[in-house]
Amino acid sequence: RAYVGGICGNNYGYSADTIIRNCYNTGTVSTADCDAGGISGNNSRKYALIENCCNFGSVTAVRIAGGISATNTGNEWKYATIRNCYNSGSVNCTTTSEAGGIVSVNFGTIKNCYNTGEVTCAKETPAPIYRSGGGDNIVENNYYLEGNYTTRNGTEAKTAEQFASGEIAYLLNESANAGVFRQNLDNGNKADAFPVLDNSHGAVYFGYEDCYATESKYTNYKVNETQGHKFSEPTCVDVAACIYCGLKDELDPDNHITTDTYYKLIDDETHELLKSELLK
Repeated sequence: RAYVGGICGNNYGYSADTIIRNCYNTGTVSTADCDAGGISGNNSRKYALIENCCNFGSVTAVRIAGGISATNTGNEWKYATIRNCYNSGSVNCTTTSEAGGIVSVNFGTIKNCYNTGEVTCAKETPAPIYRSGGGDNIVENNYYLEGNYTTRNGTEAKTAEQFASGEIAYLLNESANAGVFRQNLDNGNKADAFPVLDNSHGAVYFGYEDCYATESKYTNYKVNETQGHKFSEPTCVDVAACIYCGLKDELDPDNHITTDTYYKLIDDETHELLKSELLK
């Protein structure tokens, strides 16, 4: 039968609550027909959303197979969305080229997803993220483990070393620290080879270990986002201080204005504090 999925056969987004979120599949998904997906056989229409999901099971179809969903489409194409998902299961289309690591046919949005599963098909070179698309589709910030694949817009090949380093987790989090994708790197737990959607694993940060570090790195510990010291603005009574390490710098004798107060310099050591109302 058509529309076979590990969680849902057909995520038909007619209403705002048509969401598959925080789910995973480890079972085999197979059909002698078309439209098989690790999470859903179909994700379509305006409100259809698959978010924060992952598939570990193998997916096989005669036609149209995807690691997360076979199709990401609908009458209102651009609204069907798959984001923050990944697939590590094998995906196979036995008679055609319609196999994709995340989806096969995409007319919607695929964002912040990755695939490490092997994708195979009967014809042509397989696609690691999506096979075909059109309309107003949006494909952004998606990655796959390098291999013999056809690259599409919005997708990029990465090495196993790049995945293991924490780089891809950071990128999938839209280059922000401590996002939804986690990965044990250097926190004392068993290191993850790939990002996960599991809050028990370490948050990923990117930056400098301290104010004296010369190289940035990916880590499970909070870091300085910029190199060197980053000082606050000094005033005539408040010295500049590094927001990272607290190192103090100098006063600025000419800076008498802060948010709500005015400092009047009487002599080199004495300041008179006047309320801003007196300046009117």
